[in-house]
Amino acid sequence: MMFFDKTTFKNLVKFKNMAHTAIINLVGLSVISGILIYMGFKNYLLFHSAVEIFSSLIGFGILVIAINTYKNSKNNSFMILGIAYGFIGVLDIVHALAYKGMGVFNSSMPLVDIPTQLWISARYMESISILIACILLRKSNKILRPRAILGRYMVISVVLLLSIIRWRIFPQCLIEGAGLTSFKIASEYIISLILFFSIVFLFKAKNYLDLSVFTYMHLSLITTIISEIMFTLYNHPYGLFNMIGHIFKVLSFIFIYKSVIEIGLKNPYKLLFNQLKEASDDLERKSFELDNASRRLQIQNQQRKYMEQILISNEQCYDLLIDSSREAIFVHMGGKIIFANEGLTKIIGAVDLKDVIGRSVLDLIPKDLRNKINKIMEERYNGVKAKSCYETKLVHDTGNTIDVEADSTYFSYKGMPAILTVVRDITEKKEVEKLKVDFEESRKRLSETLEFNKLITEFFSNISHELKTPLNVILGAVQVLKLYSRDDMPMYDMHKKYLKIMKQNCYRLLRLVNNLIDMSKIDSGFFKLHLSNYNIVSIVEDITLSVADYVENRGVSLIFDTDVEEKMMACDPDKIERIMLNLLSNAIKFTNPGDEIIVNMMDKEDYILISVKDTGIGIPEDKLQTIFERFRQIDKTIKRNREGSGIGLSLVKSLIELHEGDIRINSKLGEGSEFIIELPVKALIDEDSKDSSIMYESKVERIDIEFSDIYA
Repeated sequence: MMFFDKTTFKNLVKFKNMAHTAIINLVGLSVISGILIYMGFKNYLLFHSAVEIFSSLIGFGILVIAINTYKNSKNNSFMILGIAYGFIGVLDIVHALAYKGMGVFNSSMPLVDIPTQLWISARYMESISILIACILLRKSNKILRPRAILGRYMVISVVLLLSIIRWRIFPQCLIEGAGLTSFKIASEYIISLILFFSIVFLFKAKNYLDLSVFTYMHLSLITTIISEIMFTLYNHPYGLFNMIGHIFKVLSFIFIYKSVIEIGLKNPYKLLFNQLKEASDDLERKSFELDNASRRLQIQNQQRKYMEQILISNEQCYDLLIDSSREAIFVHMGGKIIFANEGLTKIIGAVDLKDVIGRSVLDLIPKDLRNKINKIMEERYNGVKAKSCYETKLVHDTGNTIDVEADSTYFSYKGMPAILTVVRDITEKKEVEKLKVDFEESRKRLSETLEFNKLITEFFSNISHELKTPLNVILGAVQVLKLYSRDDMPMYDMHKKYLKIMKQNCYRLLRLVNNLIDMSKIDSGFFKLHLSNYNIVSIVEDITLSVADYVENRGVSLIFDTDVEEKMMACDPDKIERIMLNLLSNAIKFTNPGDEIIVNMMDKEDYILISVKDTGIGIPEDKLQTIFERFRQIDKTIKRNREGSGIGLSLVKSLIELHEGDIRINSKLGEGSEFIIELPVKALIDEDSKDSSIMYESKVERIDIEFSDIYA
């Protein structure tokens, strides 16, 4: 009879779930591959552009996830992999644009060889990066700096592009009419060999990886090798082997994207839960130590009370009590010890009472506390205070210091002023107090970690939605274009419609990436303003009027009003545009046809006030306190009516604060919202004022990017 433990059962269930998911993915990928091959035979240029753009978007998504989850995952391998795939995506985009028929590059250039050279350089970068990532999986490396890795990849990419397009020193890969060069064929085999070694290192690190991460990386390496082999077999860029190679390349990108999703968005949860477990264990350990210390103190108090009862009942025990007391008891006159018990020798580590009698009291005190203790002793001797209790330190004969509590009482001995001092070792008491402080700090950290975990969970859920939705829309658009690619169907209107959808969702991804990058720059102190003296009224008016047609097409009225025609001040017009477009896009999102958006400017002498008010749906009162916090959203459900990542208003607040300004909100549910900006009026002394109408011009594309998450 065979028995299974719980762990074995869980692994079997997990394997079964993975197998079921793999079958579904395999069927889906097979269907998509068949559609792409059919598209390639009908219109190869469309097929090639769609494949390269899609794989590049995946590469950019890997870059965004790897960079923004590195603080939580602390995984150097996947950070390097994410940055590499971002720049590989750049090379692949240029590769697609360089194809003959795209019309981007000069027709006099060798448009057969350049795309192939760009392709092989991107594959070298991909294979070497994967090998480095697989080698680092088993090693316990120090934390790498993403900016340093990002800089290195940027330099390598720029050098490759210049050597291929500008300098023309990169080896030839494809000669028109003759086919692939020996360098190209040899390179594909070298790249496949590098990927094979990557598989070897991946298997060596198998125990360090989650099963799903290992599986996706393994599949990505296998599909990449198949892709490289396909590209050694074709003689013409529009051939079948070329198309199959491109499809396997897309599959490899999808698998590596899945592995980064696993390590970047799921494993940080495990990391956070481990931190919670460690904090809980630390809290439990300190609680146990606190209980033990409390029990020891309770036992000591019980013993002390017992000895006091003996002293009261039998005065003959007095001398014995003094000698056996754990507390140090001594008498001093004129600062010299004239009597002491064995307790004092134990506390300071003296061998015999002879080493104590006759010593100065100040010899037992650390040098930095002697002035304080000497002042206390003088007050006792002079009768200013008859009795006092205080905490201090004694010096042990080893040189260490001991925390003690002292009770001093004045009395007359043989007609001379003397002081009786009882000293208690309070080291354990101090430890208990420290444990209490540590206990409270641990409890506070645990509470903060739970709150941070909740916030991160909401962010990961939201960012996954924000990345997945545009990619799904773009893929759907590509599939619809394929359905309408038959000769008997009208193409122009359909292409125009779905290319617009694809462009809008690319803008959404670009807006999300820009916001994440800018927030990272602001957090790290690298985000700088470019201040000059401008007419702020003209800037805000131009921005507002530039979106008037867009707003009015949605049935919403846009009104701009000002009580001042000119106000020169130092500002960064690009950042002011970013602020205003974000607030206007928010107003549009939460208004309905027939509503109004009012932009008003008022001159308050020392500062300029800008108001963006709408008559839309408003914001609940309990959300107003968190509206400017990062990753916070009014509607956190997946099926929300308005898109957004929860970064925009936080970025707006940061940009306004960089201008030394402030922003606040007034809103009532069902009546609308008003964002009020206050910017201090300051001018650069050494710079002439600039005409904003000449120096500054709103960009249409920037408006499209900021309004990309608003659907018509």
